[in-house]
Formats: sequence, C-alpha cells, structure tokens
Amino acid sequence: MIFPLSSSSKDKAWIRLCKKFFATLRFAISIAIAFCVAPLIVTGNDGKNIALSLTGITFFINRCALTVKIGDLMKIPRKLEVFEVNNYKIMKWIKVLGIASIMMLTFLTSYVTFLITTSSTNKSKFLLFTFQESLINTILGIANEMSIFLFGIVPMMGLMLFYTAICLHIRMIITDFTKNLLKQTELNYNNILRSYVNIKTMVEYVDGKLSFLVFNVVIYNSCSMFNSVTDFFHFSDIHGFVRRLALHLYFVIFFILFIIMTSSAALVTDASVQVGTVAMRISAEAKKSSLSLQNFLSCAEKRISLTVWNVSPISRNFIFGLLGAMFTYVILFDSLVKKNNCV
Repeated sequence: MIFPLSSSSKDKAWIRLCKKFFATLRFAISIAIAFCVAPLIVTGNDGKNIALSLTGITFFINRCALTVKIGDLMKIPRKLEVFEVNNYKIMKWIKVLGIASIMMLTFLTSYVTFLITTSSTNKSKFLLFTFQESLINTILGIANEMSIFLFGIVPMMGLMLFYTAICLHIRMIITDFTKNLLKQTELNYNNILRSYVNIKTMVEYVDGKLSFLVFNVVIYNSCSMFNSVTDFFHFSDIHGFVRRLALHLYFVIFFILFIIMTSSAALVTDASVQVGTVAMRISAEAKKSSLSLQNFLSCAEKRISLTVWNVSPISRNFIFGLLGAMFTYVILFDSLVKKNNCV
C-alpha cells in the first residue's frame, strides 16, 4: 500500500522492486496533490481540479489507514468465526462481485494506458504540469495510471468488498440469534443476555475499526459523483471520448459497490430491529417477569448499527438521505463554480 510496508519477504526480487517503485511514485504523487489542493481551493475556480485532488487524497488516506489498521482488520474475520454461522454463500457472492469488478476496472485501466502509449500527441497533464517531451509525458502517464490502479483503486475496492462481507456476516449472526430465540421453548435469559451482549460488543469493535474508513469512502464517492456529473453537464470541457467514458464507468462501478456496501450495513440494523420485536413478544408471553428478562428487553430495544465515523448510524433512511445530499451538494457546487467562472 505504501512503501516500504507493501513488500513481503516471500515475494520475488522483481516483484518487490515493482511494488517499491509504484508505491514510492504513488506516495510522491499523493504528497504533491496534497500541496496542490490548498492553492486550488484558495485561488482556483476549477471545481474538477479540486475534486480530482480530493479523490487522490482519499486514496492516500485509505492506504495510510489500511496500513496502520491492517493487523486489526485481519482479526475481525477471526472474531466473527467465534459465532458459528455458515457464511459460504456470502463469500461466494462476494468473490463473484469482486472478480467482475476487478475485471472491468482492469480492462478500463489497460485501455486508457494503451491509448496513452499509442497517442501521437500526448498532452496529458501530470500533477497540473505538462512536459514538452512527449516521451516523458507518455512514461509518466503510464506510470501514473498504473500506480493509481494498484495503490488507489484496488485498495479502495477491496475495502468496500471487505466491509460488505463483514456486514453480511454480522447480519447472519444476528438473524441466527433471532431464529434460535424462536425455536427454544425454555429460555435461559441470563445466557441469552450474555450472547446478545457479546454480539453487540463485537459489532462495536468492528465499527470502531472501520467507521473512519467508511467516512473516507463516502468522501471519495462524493468527489467521483462530482467529476462524473460535471463532465455530463459540461461535456465540451473535457476532450477525449474514451477518457470521458472511462470516467463515467469508474463512477458507475464504484457507485454500485457503494450502494451494495451501505445496503449491507443497513441490513445489520434491520436484523437488530427483529431481535427487539422478538424480545417484546417473549416479554408479553412470559408468565412472570425477571430482572434478566427486563435487562435483555432493554438491551434488545437499542438497535445495533454500524456508523459513519461513529457519528451517523447507517440505515435505509440514511442511505437515501445520503445519496440525496450528495447529489444536491454536487449540483450546488457545480453551479457556484460555473457562476464564479462567468464572473
């Protein structure tokens, strides 16, 4: 992800060399983009440059966070395995989705790189600068596209698929807990309360490790939406049909993954609501009340939810509200940029 933490001693020498080269290049580009954002925001009127710069920063933050938290993230599946739930169908579905997404993204990146190689007059910018030598532009353009794909797009997509798999696994655990409640004839409320608290504690641990990364994904998709919508409204501003098509396809692929990711997190909330409903039914049908039953009922009434940076719980209403807010602010910001350019 970031040199030198991305290389493994088990890799071959040329693989380690390639990883170090692209990681170092991407790291340098990310730092340069970070320094370019401030003057763009202060003096620049081009919203697309600002959005593209913020997109690069979200890639950089994602790699840094994954590098720091990789050990904790690897523990999450092992913690979920304690709850004996068959997640074979989930992993099979995630693998199919991941393979389809990576194949489409690989094709897009390969085609754009091929166009950069075969273009006779390459005038693409590299960090807001254009070199006079077309060969230098070609080499840096190819290296930039490959580094963005390997150290920006792939880690972001991997995080979204990982988060989706974790959310679906948690949802299965909560659903299985609810089914066991309905099957049992004699309920031990102390054991039920202990099991539910363990599930809730596990979800809070997962949310603590992933909530900031989810916030970063939201920022990335907002910038990606702005780039795509702006290009759609002002298509004459960006030259090159293939570049524009690749921009929109990147947005569509990641937006679909974003919808799937947030929807899987919302399913966790829906599953916890079912636990609360079953708990109220059990309390109403119980012949006598007990302290453990009341504690379980009180605990079950509080929904289990995954959040965006420990601020906003992810639910169905949140998804529609978030998408509406993202699109509204994209249109608003595009109008402000257009108005400033006219002045």
